[in-house]
Amino acid sequence: MAFVVFGTGYGIRAIQDHGWRSAALRAEGMLQANSAPAPPVEYQTIPIDTIAAGKTLATYATVVGDVSQVSHELDGDYHIRVEGEGAFLVLEIMPEFPLDPPHVGQQITAWGVVRHDGLHNWWELHPLVGWQAGNVAATVGTGTGSSD
Repeated sequence: MAFVVFGTGYGIRAIQDHGWRSAALRAEGMLQANSAPAPPVEYQTIPIDTIAAGKTLATYATVVGDVSQVSHELDGDYHIRVEGEGAFLVLEIMPEFPLDPPHVGQQITAWGVVRHDGLHNWWELHPLVGWQAGNVAATVGTGTGSSD
């Protein structure tokens, strides 16, 4: 009987503590390194217009483009609009995977998880796993972009 009471009490405390644990995980993420110097080879380099047209089956991708907009959203995410080849992608930096956002006007190489945002009807890299200024994708990113 005591075991059941203890287990129930712990479960209630864990539910009530959820906000604190979430905050602790975000704080821990802020202590981690910012970004790798280049994308992993599994992140295939794909033109922005190919992803924006929905013509890739890749799960992971690397893109090179010019930052045209950076906005800090109410949920803590940064939305970064990157343009190239006559199209755009939105890159999302999440508080759980903290990165410093790039500046408008910078050319960047960015890598992350390819997703379609049905609410906005655009393609994005969400979460953004890393980015570096300039084109550092020239000799990397020859993988399939698949998680298989």
